[in-house]
Amino acid sequence: MYVLACLFAASLLAFMLAMVSAKGVNLGAAFRRALATIFSPGEILLADGESPAYYLFGGIASLLGVLFPIFLLGAFVFKLFQQDPLVWRETVSLEPRPNRPPVLCFRFYNGTTSTLSRISIQVIARVRSTGSPGTVSNMELPVRTGDGDREEPEASWPYARSGVPFTITAALGDGLTAQETSEGTMICLPGRDEAVDKRRVSFLLLASGIMLDTGNNFFSAREYRASENLLLGHFQEIGTDYQAPPKTWSGWPNFDGNGEIYVFGYGSLVSPESVELTLGHEVDRARFNYAILAGWRRSWNVASDKGSHPERTFRLADGSEYTGVTVVLGIEDSRAVAGCNGSVFPVSRQDLSLLDVRERNYERREVSRAVTWAGKPDECTVYTYVPTAEATAKLAAAQAIGRPINIRAGYLDLVHRAFEQINQWESYQRTTPRPPFPVEEMAVEIDPGLAPPIQRAMSSSYFGDPRVARPVPDGRPLADDTGVVGPLT
Repeated sequence: MYVLACLFAASLLAFMLAMVSAKGVNLGAAFRRALATIFSPGEILLADGESPAYYLFGGIASLLGVLFPIFLLGAFVFKLFQQDPLVWRETVSLEPRPNRPPVLCFRFYNGTTSTLSRISIQVIARVRSTGSPGTVSNMELPVRTGDGDREEPEASWPYARSGVPFTITAALGDGLTAQETSEGTMICLPGRDEAVDKRRVSFLLLASGIMLDTGNNFFSAREYRASENLLLGHFQEIGTDYQAPPKTWSGWPNFDGNGEIYVFGYGSLVSPESVELTLGHEVDRARFNYAILAGWRRSWNVASDKGSHPERTFRLADGSEYTGVTVVLGIEDSRAVAGCNGSVFPVSRQDLSLLDVRERNYERREVSRAVTWAGKPDECTVYTYVPTAEATAKLAAAQAIGRPINIRAGYLDLVHRAFEQINQWESYQRTTPRPPFPVEEMAVEIDPGLAPPIQRAMSSSYFGDPRVARPVPDGRPLADDTGVVGPLT
């Protein structure tokens, strides 16, 4: 930067000297004199027989030649000790949450090569008054730094590696959906009874921390206007591969934009009805798209029992409790087949949290590049659920000791109906092994008190299972063969 500044100053001075020189100095000679003046102030004044204007410009150039390096050095030192290491996203994602107030998602990353420590960030909503003189009221918003619902006065991280992005989430108030907030002129802030004109609202983020390389404290601030900087949708996910430099991770080209989130289902998640029962809200059936996951194939390899699902009891046709393991579909890595067919559907982050609990015998894995479908957006993140080692090991252990193993008829019927609905039944049959274990009718009993907290909070749905138990007046859960899930409280 210093060299470029010197060349620019020398070029400008050379042009002026060539214009006012009494001896008709050409531009090349003038540039050499100007460049020499920057590194040896006063030398230009030694020329004889020049015009007064030439010496005037020479005097100014000599003075600047003295001050210019001092100014640049001072700016460099100031920048070194007052550096703002955080690079903030240009937009704020306004994310919808079904049946709950929308949230604002702020994003930043460490833009330096130094690791940052003890980062603390506050989010403040600033509301300008309509009267005169104008005033501004500041309101600290509770924030979250993960997928849970726990709110804190400020966000904090023990350290931040270079280039790794972070997210701060703050909920808005009740009254307006994300769509209404985005398209309208008003915004609801938490704790306020009435909506506020978005033109009067901004969000100020104040950050502080320590740069480990130097031990210096840093401060950073960024303000977003509610009327200009809110972007409806989910922020673009950034893939993580800690073996590679962060800026090579997928998603970076769209860091300032939004990207949709999808889940690829290959078994019960192919059914919109099953997904709706888990999420507790309707889904857009038109956005369930037929898709292919390359490099994987279906397998009957996921086992569950009371160990993984303590709240669930299976009963056989004679009323006795089933004490074996129940097997459902999973996938396994396979380069020898064209791929695994199924469906993709869009989700919110709240939806992902519910699906993670439902699919507790699986781990959620990003497969954005491996999944294809007609109309796939350029910027999107796709997840699927891959069996955990524990779930597959449980099946192997049951086989080794001769423990009872079966497949529940209700689950198999659900999967078959789902693939028939998307006209992929024949393809499913060709690419899916026949059930290797007995298929049995079993009723399901649920003890809500043993269910995970997030499922107890959403007691109107459970697992999207077509035969989930429904309590009766005496409190005894009975199997529901209609596929309609009633309250579990």
